Parts: sequence; C-alpha cells; structure tokens
Amino acid sequence: MERVTVRCVEGDEFLTLSYVYGNKQNNMLRPKTETLEKSLDRIKANIIKLAKKGNKKTKKTKLDVASSQSNESIEVKCTLTKNGVELEKTELNKDAWVEGAVLQIQDRTYEVYKNLPKVLSLKLPSTLMVGCPVYPRVEVEFTQHKNCSFIWYQSKISQLSLGNKSLQDGASESSIDVAGAVPMDVDHPDGTLAAKSEPVAKIKAIECQWTEVCRDRVLIPTEKMLGSKLKLQCVPR
Repeated sequence: MERVTVRCVEGDEFLTLSYVYGNKQNNMLRPKTETLEKSLDRIKANIIKLAKKGNKKTKKTKLDVASSQSNESIEVKCTLTKNGVELEKTELNKDAWVEGAVLQIQDRTYEVYKNLPKVLSLKLPSTLMVGCPVYPRVEVEFTQHKNCSFIWYQSKISQLSLGNKSLQDGASESSIDVAGAVPMDVDHPDGTLAAKSEPVAKIKAIECQWTEVCRDRVLIPTEKMLGSKLKLQCVPR
C-alpha cells in the first residue's frame, strides 16, 4: 500500500496532504475546516489535469483512465475510508484525515500517516578540526533529538591542496581545517536528511566510498580524518 502523509499542526489554519500519483509528487494545502468532499474534488481535478497533460504529449494517457475517453468524460474514483467504511463527504478535513484512514484513487490505495517525524534542517559547522567536538545543528518536527539516529561517514581523498601547502592523508597538523560545511538538500520520504562537509581546498581525486565511523550525535574528528570528507545522516524516529 502506498502512503499519503498529512501534516496537521495545532494552531495552523491549513493542513498539508502529500502523495505520489503518475510518478508525480503532489502536495496540497487545504483548510482544516473545509469539507472532505472539496478536498477529494481537488484531488480528482489534479488527476484529470495530469491525464490531459499526458494526452497532449503522447496522445494517450499514462494514468489509470481509459485512453479512449475524452478529457471531458474522464471519471476519477476517489474515496476516503476508515475501517472499511467510506467517510461522509461533509466531514471536515481536520476530522477526516486521521491515522489509519485509507485513500482510494482509481485502483491505487494510500494509507494515511499523520504528523510523521521529520528532519527539517541539518547543518554542520563551517570548520572542523581534529580534537574539537562537532555539534551539528538539527531541527526536527514531531520527534525529539534523543529519538533520532545519527550516523557519521568518512570518505578519504588521495590528495588535498591547500594554498601553497599540500596535505597528504595521515598528516598530523591539528590546526588544519578538516572541511568546510556545505549542507545537502536530501529530503527522503521517511524524513531522513543528510548533510555533507566539503573540503575547503581543491580536490584532485576522490574515493566515493563512504565508511561509517560513528553513531553518536557529536563527533570528535581524529588525525586519521585529515584530508577527508565527512557526511552526517539523521534518521528521525
């Protein structure tokens, strides 16, 4: 069963519905006090719009609607059920889109997941130095830091040129920056986010294989990490 995620925060006027259909990510912002019927009608309209776009490009729709139908006659089945019972169209969005409900679009089914834990941002300091603890800045939603998994990875490079000084793997100068921080916008469906540090100097060659080095939130770089790239992954629980 596929997934439709719902973000509904107390105090907000709207809720967000997110799902994938026709290889397209759909994100809808709907009023909490809007009726379920209007939200389902909007979903149907989006499906028909996507079907029309497919017809224009290929003269045949790639969606789950008969290609012989004209755009005007396309009918989309869209219902929301709870425990096998279809919900009333007059239900308000805030009451209808609950954990465990099932959205049916044509022959596809989506289980409703509400307020899943998510990493909103993950950043590393601008400078990493041997012996100095690295405290990542992490912003999460619907969870706490103590419930998240932190995994650090190291990738070695063959040579790092820094100004007029060439630093080889295994160099012992602890005052040399290991890397500067460049956040990666990697937002997975499960809320996982990764941040990767990039070397501050020109890289001549890179080994792309990552090796796990730590599973704590805080990392203390060692001399063996000089001239390396570091990556931190945070998985919300």
